[in-house]
Amino acid sequence: LTTLWWWFTQPNFILPEEHYIVGDFTGDGADDIMVYNPESGSITIYSRMRTGYFERIPNFALGNLSGDNRNKTLLAGDFGQATPRKDLLIINQSTREISRYDSVTDGSGNVTFWWAFTTRSNFIQRNDQVRIANITGSTKDEVLIRKISSGAYNLFKAEFSDGGLLPISTVETGQLPIKPNTGK
Repeated sequence: LTTLWWWFTQPNFILPEEHYIVGDFTGDGADDIMVYNPESGSITIYSRMRTGYFERIPNFALGNLSGDNRNKTLLAGDFGQATPRKDLLIINQSTREISRYDSVTDGSGNVTFWWAFTTRSNFIQRNDQVRIANITGSTKDEVLIRKISSGAYNLFKAEFSDGGLLPISTVETGQLPIKPNTGK
């Protein structure tokens, strides 16, 4: 496990204006590539198929993601019931809300996402930086929110609590630098 081996090469299917999120959304134990276009809001999932190449999966349905997905930030992590399938946090900077969607397989066999919750409006500030990390060492990932104006960090579980996220009080931010108004 100390060497990287070339496995295959294929043309790039991700357009310059698209974002990609890597994670196992299908639950087969292998990472997939979710491609998101912020301008149109379109979401597709590519998985490595029997051909050996990444191809769009035919059994993907937007499910509860079928609303307006334009100009959002999508982050993947293990939050829901189906660990280690990757779930989504969607950051809406215009309403300053965070929504959680869990990756599931519906009754028709489609890979899809079910809405878990949405925080209240203005839960985050306009320029807050939201990141996913395994903060507590549990089997689920958590959320780190950095306030640009103060540089302060807030740690949360990706669980709904009183209109927001459930704060983590058992972990100190330690030596994370508290620097207002600097870099991302």
